[in-house]
Amino acid sequence: MSWVSLLVRLYLHEINIFIVNVLFKGVKVVIQKSVNLAAEGRDNLAKALYSRLFSWLVIKVNSCLKERDEEHR
Repeated sequence: MSWVSLLVRLYLHEINIFIVNVLFKGVKVVIQKSVNLAAEGRDNLAKALYSRLFSWLVIKVNSCLKERDEEHR
């Protein structure tokens, strides 16, 4: 998980708080999640990271291909 914290620029303990606890905006209430809900939160975080990484990669590849195409004209 430490590489994830580097990628998203959060401390590891902050990521653990988001995965293990439910935080309500405006109210300082922390509810401990069950193991299943914590695993679901972990999986959702992984899906979001992969989705953003894939989108970034597509944009970069398209940009490189566009530049290459413009050079050959």
